[in-house]
Amino acid sequence: MEAMQALMKRMQLSEAEKKGIRICEAESGSMGSGDPKAIGKVLAEKVVNAEASGKRHALEDGPWMFGKDLVIVVDYDESKVLEEMVFAFVPIWIRASKMPLCMMNKAIGRAIGGEVGEFMRMESEKDGTAVGQFLRIKVRLDIRKPLMRGVTLSLAKGKKEIWCPLVYEFLPYFCYTCGII
Repeated sequence: MEAMQALMKRMQLSEAEKKGIRICEAESGSMGSGDPKAIGKVLAEKVVNAEASGKRHALEDGPWMFGKDLVIVVDYDESKVLEEMVFAFVPIWIRASKMPLCMMNKAIGRAIGGEVGEFMRMESEKDGTAVGQFLRIKVRLDIRKPLMRGVTLSLAKGKKEIWCPLVYEFLPYFCYTCGII
């Protein structure tokens, strides 16, 4: 390993490599700012051939699947190379159930969503309350982290804690051992 490091230190750029090429913005192939753009990555073991989809749909109405494989879409940033783009977040609906009625509101949904991922929105009435057997919350989920099975809620200090299981809608394949998608 030390020999390899010594060889790498001796390597230098040639004069032609050092010279570089000056490119003005007009020549750089900058895409028009009017079109919404996104880049997607299909998490699959085999090669797939996908058709285009609406950017907002892919970024916000997920998870987006191609067959049974997860597609992760990020906003297009022409200043980055492909390796710098992070394909790690998917929008997904979760259902938090077995909650006391006094906790069926947008404030609690926002807190749960913020714990599971990044809160995006929640289904609720105009006054912020939710009616039904569960809170339905949309989050931007980091697929590099294990899925949460539920959350523990406390009504007040010293009172009993309540376990609220989480159900993920249209959940892609994940590892039952480590919980990662």
